[in-house]
Order: sequence, then C-alpha cells, then structure tokens
Amino acid sequence: MFWEFDDVGKFKEGLAAVQKDGKLGYINTKGEQIIECKFDDACCFKEGLASVQKDGKWGYINTKGEQIIECKFDDTLGFDEGLASVQKDGKWGYINTKGEQIIECKFDDTLGFDEGLASVQKDGKWGYINTKGEQIIECKFDDTLGFDEGLASVQKDGKWGYINTKGEQAIECKFDHAWGFSEGFALVEKDGKWSCINTKGEQIVECKFDYAWGFNEGFAWVAKDGKWGYINTKGEQAIECKFDHAWGFSEGFALVEKDGKWSCINTKGEQIVECKFDYAWGFNEGFAWVAKDGKWGYINTKGEQAIECKFDHAYDFSEGFARVKKDGKWGYINTKGEQIVECKFDDACDFSEGFARVKKDGKWGYINTKGEQAIECKFDHAYDFSEGFAWVEKDGKWGYINTKGCFVIFDKSKNEIEVFDKVIDRSNNTFYLSRLDNKFGLLDENFSVVIKNSIYGKFEVLQRINETTFLIKIAERELFVDSEGNFR
Repeated sequence: MFWEFDDVGKFKEGLAAVQKDGKLGYINTKGEQIIECKFDDACCFKEGLASVQKDGKWGYINTKGEQIIECKFDDTLGFDEGLASVQKDGKWGYINTKGEQIIECKFDDTLGFDEGLASVQKDGKWGYINTKGEQIIECKFDDTLGFDEGLASVQKDGKWGYINTKGEQAIECKFDHAWGFSEGFALVEKDGKWSCINTKGEQIVECKFDYAWGFNEGFAWVAKDGKWGYINTKGEQAIECKFDHAWGFSEGFALVEKDGKWSCINTKGEQIVECKFDYAWGFNEGFAWVAKDGKWGYINTKGEQAIECKFDHAYDFSEGFARVKKDGKWGYINTKGEQIVECKFDDACDFSEGFARVKKDGKWGYINTKGEQAIECKFDHAYDFSEGFAWVEKDGKWGYINTKGCFVIFDKSKNEIEVFDKVIDRSNNTFYLSRLDNKFGLLDENFSVVIKNSIYGKFEVLQRINETTFLIKIAERELFVDSEGNFR
C-alpha cells in the first residue's frame, strides 16, 4: 500500500526489499506488496531466490514469497550458477535451488561459482571445486582470485601464477603480482617491474614498466621512469611513455597530462588538442569535461572547445544533457552548450528516463528534458525513475510516484490509481482524491478506497455522513454519493 514503508531498497529481478516497523518484505515495480514484511533481514533476489533471516537463522524465498529453503543456516550468500554458499556450525558448503545440500559444510570459507568452479578454503589454503562438489583443484594455494577468460590468478609461496579450469598450472607461480585476464592479456609484476603476458604465459613485452593498468579498447597504460604511455596487444610501445599522467582509452580517445596540463590523444598517439587544461576526464557521449583557470567546460572528439570553460564544476553528458555548477548552484546544458535549465538548484543528478532529480531548499523534485519543473521539490529523498515510476520519501515514509508526479497505488485488479489533493471534511476527517483514467474516487487517511473511481469530474468532500455515504459538491451542486460512486 502507498506511503507506508520506513525504507526501500533497490530493485533487482523486479523486486525490492522494503522495511516497516523493523521487519522486511518485498514489493514489485508497481509498488504492490508481494511479500509481507515479516523478516529480520533480507537480501536482493538472485537467480529467482532471495536470502532472508528470521529468528537469527537464514533461508531462501522465491519471488512469490514461498519459503523454498527453511531458515536454518547461520549465514548465506546469493546463488551463482544454481548454487549458493551456506554456513552452519562455522563451516561453509553449498545448496541447490531446491535446498538440497549438494556440497557438505566442511570449508572454512567459500566464494561463489564462476565459470563452473568455486574457490574454497580449508586449513588456511585455497583450492577449487566443481558444481558436484568434486575437488578439482586441491587446497594448496595461499590466495586465489576468480576466473577471467578461463584462467584464475593463484598465489603460492608468495608468488602468483595462473591455473585453468581443469586445475592445471597453466602459467607457473613466478610473479610478485598478477591481474586478471582482459581482452586476452594480463598484466604481471616481477622484481618491481610490470609486463604483459598472453594466455599461454608468453611475455609479449619484457618486465620494464614501473606500473601498468589493464587493457581497454586494445591499449594498456603503462609507466616508466615516472612517465606514462600505452602498449598495444602485441606488446608494442604504441604510444611512448612521455606523459606525467594518463587515463585509459574511451570512445577512441585518452586524456593525458604533461607539465601540469592535460590534453587528448587518439589511438595513434596524435594530440588532437594541445596540453592546456588544468584537469580532464574521459569521453562520454562524445564529450570530455576539462578545466582551465578553475573553470570547467567540454571538448569534443575533434579536440575542439565545444563548450567554453565557464562553470565551477561539470559532469558527464547523460541522455544528451550535462549538469553544471555556477555560483554554488546547479543547472543543465545540452550538447550545444545551451543553458536548458538555469543554475538554481542546490544539487542535481543525471537524467534517467527523461527526468532528473534536483534539490532545492532541502527538498527533492524532478525536471524534464525541456527544463520544466515536472515534479515540484517536496520530497526528503528521491530515487531515479525506473520503468515509469520513482520511489520518494516524505516525513520518514516512502511511496511511489508516476511521471506526472502523482502518488500511485494499485487496486486488486492492478490498475494504477493516482493519489492527489488531500482534503478535510467539515468534521476534520482526512481524505485523498484519487483518479483512475478520467474517473475520480476517494481514499481515507490509510489510503483505503471509500468511494470507487466511478465519478466523472473532480469533486469536493463536504461531509462523511456514515460508513458508506458522503455529501460532495460537484459542478456547483451538493449531492449524496455512496461508496460505489452512485448518486442518491
């Protein structure tokens, strides 16, 4: 029911955890209470099941709220590849989605399944099991990471190497550090220098870099003698190490710093704009935000100053708009640099589904892409719109609004009913006018229907006569109406 929750979590797999009177349950994206608030704790749904706690023990429910696996575990994790880690009497094992104990609780620690294998710890050492619980790789490593592209980083005797999904030592443990594989390559460190290897363990470039970062768009950024450059997937020094700082490539461009100033280069290392900016950030939707003399603006992928540096702060473009700050207030510009929304808000967020959250005088509301105040700033907290609805908080309670800014509830037939106009009758009874399509009705202070949505036209509530009869005023006429919306 509308406006009744003390807290609301994020949606995952169509459901979000909600809290009321210290207990948790779940709602769907229409705000319907699918699972009542009866749990002491609750986690997000994953693979159709959610971990819930009751009386100090954990179990699992499905999206209908049915207790698929009873609350009997000391701790639980989410499902991965059809299995979930569970703890009992200090040991970890795995159950399937039916609650069957597929792998007994005998490990000191466990991680989720990834590419058919899970990392498990026993007696201080790590190994891997498959989904049948078979020990594919014995517990002999000091540390392990997850599989990436069929290989996992493992540590033994202080050195790192890689194993494949068969448990074979694909690349021996000889590195001081080793990152996961990305785009077919991994960055590794030996004797204080970084290099790059392929999935065969072949070193495609010698260990000569002071530091290295992962591959992105075919390039990895590397440092040597305090300078940054880029290598390609052949291990070639595609762009020499001559920059004081560098970011990864994004949309075919990278931002680099030299002598305290930032510029932009393409994948050939060509400088598309001179080093003149005090700071710069990566490209998004064809623009990068840059700072000069304490002011922020934007350059395009041609290196042109698309929007002059005149803002106190700026962020990425999102849905064709960027939030910018001037004189302590936030507003929005379009990709032409036109001020679509003047800088008048205390805080502002990116656009989502055509609406952006904005804050003024301590309250949150929403603007549309025309810069119009679509929903006034009246909420204590607010989330982005998702699938046409947004969760908002007012006076410590959470409710649901649609893109018109109307509070909504859903009747038994799952019709969306808009709630608006709080009204008080002659006896100080509180009601709310409601609307379904073009027909109006009335809710009581608990948002229960007292007059069905069957009256064409907005009306005033003058007096509640009894449980089923009201005196209303519509079209300048005073009339009696019953709870079905029939005039008497």
